[in-house]
Amino acid sequence: MSTAEQAQRWQHVLDQATTPFGMSIRAMRSGGMKSFPHAQAVEMAMDAIASPILGHWDVAEPAEGSQLRAVIEPVVEAVRAISPTDLSLAQITGVLDLAKEAGQRLDEGVDDPETAEKVVSELINDLKAMVVTARLGHHGVMELLGDEWDKRVTDIRKGRVGATPQHFDVMILQSADEESATTIPFSDLLAAVHPGVAGIQEYMEQFEVETQTPIQSQLAGRWVVTFFTEWELNYRRRLAQIHGCPERAVRSALMRDLGFMRNDYAHNRGIASSKQKKCRRLKWFEPGQRMQPLQRHYQELFEEFEKEREALAAAPPPYETTNVPLKGNVPQELVDSFNAVAAELGVGNDEALAAAVAAWCESNE
Repeated sequence: MSTAEQAQRWQHVLDQATTPFGMSIRAMRSGGMKSFPHAQAVEMAMDAIASPILGHWDVAEPAEGSQLRAVIEPVVEAVRAISPTDLSLAQITGVLDLAKEAGQRLDEGVDDPETAEKVVSELINDLKAMVVTARLGHHGVMELLGDEWDKRVTDIRKGRVGATPQHFDVMILQSADEESATTIPFSDLLAAVHPGVAGIQEYMEQFEVETQTPIQSQLAGRWVVTFFTEWELNYRRRLAQIHGCPERAVRSALMRDLGFMRNDYAHNRGIASSKQKKCRRLKWFEPGQRMQPLQRHYQELFEEFEKEREALAAAPPPYETTNVPLKGNVPQELVDSFNAVAAELGVGNDEALAAAVAAWCESNE
């Protein structure tokens, strides 16, 4: 069955397939045109529409009997029926109209029950997307600054040293002559992200040796913190709802390891603490080491999550516990904040306190 996120991704696919034609098709319709000028125009329209829709269908075909399938399948069938020899505008506009109608139905929401397997697949795909974004972040900024550096070297060679802008505007992503609220000294930015002057071995092996900089560690920390937060506030809750159990009954050794990393990124500036010794599956860092995952770590991460896929989706063992009073004194402002947040979320104090204590224990055990 489908998830809300699946529906959102299909909405994106439909927009990707139809938006480029919105203005041109309207112009053709308003101009009274009833056909394309030649077969090549039909083929271009067909390819542009079919590629995103059929491509996503091949890898994310909705389950039989689901509402999502009932919404998307008519569009897919219409796309498959497009004939490159039919020059009539009607066959393309028919597909666009069906896609628009499907998009409107997706906006209204599809009411398909989730399965644990789909939630876990979504979790793993989101992890991969976050990792790709983090890993390319440093490459992108180095490429941008490399272009600016090339311009500066050219100026130096031509004797135009004084004419080189000393600032970089982070809004327009270009060098700037004047300092402003959106600029940073170019030298400061370069020092913050550059791995430093390469030694001869690093230079000769630049495509094999992975650079390690504080900014790359920060980028890694962002995906770890974000992904673990999604686990706690999104995926774990949904899995617990599917299995009809408390959230704390849904556990994962992999997520526990990432939780230790998350704490060191968030509270120890990305420097490994002694808690990294408690990792069972992702034994990446030694205490005192800057935490920057490398190629081999990411390979291990994805392989471990594939091994964990079935266990993450499986119903946890029966969870039994006995409630007992927890005594202690905390500042009044914390009590007031706790009561306000619990009331806003609509949960009882016992449930909210249990969740808070569980989170504290998991982050500090």
